[in-house]
Amino acid sequence: MTDVSCPVCEGASAILYREAKDLWFHSPGVWTYFECTSCQHVWRPIEVGENLVDYYKTYYTHTGARKEKGWNCQSKDLYLNFLVEDAFPRTLRGLFLLALMSLRPTARSNVENGIVELRQAGVRAGESLLDYGCGDGRFINKWERYGLQVSGYDFDSEVLANLAARGLRIVDDPSSVEFENVFDVVYLNHSLEHFAEPEKELSVIKKVLKHNGKLICVTPNSASWNHKLFSVHWRGLEAPRHINIFSETSLRTILENTGFSSPLSLSNGRGFESVFWSSIVSKHQSLGSGSRVIPLRIMAAPILHLTARLAKSLGCGEELVLVVTNE
Repeated sequence: MTDVSCPVCEGASAILYREAKDLWFHSPGVWTYFECTSCQHVWRPIEVGENLVDYYKTYYTHTGARKEKGWNCQSKDLYLNFLVEDAFPRTLRGLFLLALMSLRPTARSNVENGIVELRQAGVRAGESLLDYGCGDGRFINKWERYGLQVSGYDFDSEVLANLAARGLRIVDDPSSVEFENVFDVVYLNHSLEHFAEPEKELSVIKKVLKHNGKLICVTPNSASWNHKLFSVHWRGLEAPRHINIFSETSLRTILENTGFSSPLSLSNGRGFESVFWSSIVSKHQSLGSGSRVIPLRIMAAPILHLTARLAKSLGCGEELVLVVTNE
């Protein structure tokens, strides 16, 4: 299977990885990934009879968010309040916990995820948002605190049933006429790479968005330095669930193919440090669990922070973050 054209630009391709494995959630099997020689899009073909839902039975977005407790949870919650309401704590303890977040870049980035992009896109409280590929709905509560009317969609019907049982608004078939021109914002938060036919999904998204509605997309960057460094062990590859891994060029191309105008913004932001350490643990399993690398993380943090900023400036950051208007 070497004569395979790129699903985005139809350019020539070459095999990138012949036997990629599920290094994190251990689905049985191996998968072949290709890379386009023109647009640097990375993808894997779908096999006949392949059921994608099977790869999510133990996936972290489908098993429920881990409930945090104690000061860690409280400091993140205070920081979220600060982001969405510009609210400072009223106690010395609260101020201390909030100040701790300045020393915790990864935790701070996790809280900012999904909020900073809304602000950059000019999304206002009261608008409607569709979380497209919502998994267990862990972002729905965060966006409701931002003041949005949030609904969730996922291709896994069992996930949607669980969300409905929790009283959350769901969209079971976004291609249905009833959802045309309904949403002010559609958010693809690390979900576009999971779809076998991303162009088809983007066409559906264009229909459900109102005129001048915003599409926000965050997805792994195939050109990231972490990918170049760790190759098949890169956390962003995540075989077999990540089917399409975009470069800036392929993401722009697929947007144009589906009728979206040029992006308002396209950057390659957060996630560099956390993906770096996750990939190291995968490649060097003798390190054991992630907790074993904590001392190394502390010592290497300043260097990695500078490296992440340099990678971003050169277009080699960990994520592609896109905002585009539906005109």
